[in-house]
Amino acid sequence: MKGQITRAAVRRVALLSSGFAVLLASCSGGGLSGERVDVAEDSPALEAAFQRVLDAREPKRLGDIVAESGLPLGAWDRMYSFYTPISADDINAVLGTPGLKWSGLQVHSESLTQVFLRDGEVVYAFKDDYPRYGVDGFATPDSAVRPTEKEGKNAVGSDVRFWTLEIDKTPVN
Repeated sequence: MKGQITRAAVRRVALLSSGFAVLLASCSGGGLSGERVDVAEDSPALEAAFQRVLDAREPKRLGDIVAESGLPLGAWDRMYSFYTPISADDINAVLGTPGLKWSGLQVHSESLTQVFLRDGEVVYAFKDDYPRYGVDGFATPDSAVRPTEKEGKNAVGSDVRFWTLEIDKTPVN
């Protein structure tokens, strides 16, 4: 028997391999489980990272802001913002992910659903409550986040000036 591989040993290796694959899939942290995306709660760390950019009044790369926040999404190449309420079918139509099931989509009109993709696959999605920072179309890690001064009206109709962040597809210079 010495130096021979038994059937029991082969079975143990197969069980260990399949168990390891399940462990890797469950620890990916991307919110994607099979054909379902679990939309995570808002990230205070990401809000704080955006606030630092706003306070500094200097543009910064979106990828750097996301990395500094510690969001558990790994590598990504596109970020999409969806104003809520929105249906899973509408999100799938934009992303090109037909049949993908979504869990935890928001029904409040005060939030966004932010979705990160890599090579057309969803790697992370989260609910973005007020203050929210969205993008028209999509953004990439190289997209610029620019503090911008704007004019508007406050609750009583008076003119006010305020600062906000805009995310666009152009890179930071």
